[in-house]
Amino acid sequence: MSATAYNEDEGFMPANTNTNLSKEEFAKYLSAAERGDPESQLFVGWAYQNGIATEKNKSNAALWYRKAAEKGNPKGMFNTGVCYGNGFGVEQDLAKAVEWYCKAADVGHTDAQLSLGWSYENGAGVEVNPELAVSFYKKAADAGNATAQFNLAVRYNLSSFILIL
Repeated sequence: MSATAYNEDEGFMPANTNTNLSKEEFAKYLSAAERGDPESQLFVGWAYQNGIATEKNKSNAALWYRKAAEKGNPKGMFNTGVCYGNGFGVEQDLAKAVEWYCKAADVGHTDAQLSLGWSYENGAGVEVNPELAVSFYKKAADAGNATAQFNLAVRYNLSSFILIL
C-alpha cells in the first residue's frame, strides 16, 4: 500500500476530468492519446480506470498512465507508480513504484514525494531510511501537501516524545 490511498472507484483524476463524456468524445481523446499527447494519455488512463465512456480496464488504465509518464507527465509518472505499488493493471512491484515516484518527485509532484517518504519509512521497495523519509515528507510539506505536513508533525512529535523518555 502506498502513502496515498488508491481508490479504484475514483482514482487520480487529471485536470480535464469530464464524467459525462460521450463515447464520441472519448474516441477523440483516444485519438489524441494515440498521437502522443500526454494530457490525453493521462485522461484516457483515467477513463479506463473509472469506466467513463468506455469499459473499466485496469490494464489499459496502467498502460495509458505509463505512456503519459514516458512523455514526461508528472501525474502520469505518479499514477504509474501507484499502479505498480498496488498491482493495479500490472504486477505489483514496489521497487518500480519507487522508481516512478522518484521521477515524479524530481519534477515537484508532492504526492510522489509523500509516497517516497512513506516508502522509506516503511521499507516498501527500498531499505528503511528514516532520514530520507523525513526529507521527502519535508519537501512535500513545504510545498503545501497537508498529509505530508501531518506525517512530518507526527514524526517530530514522536521523536520529541522518545527524547523525553
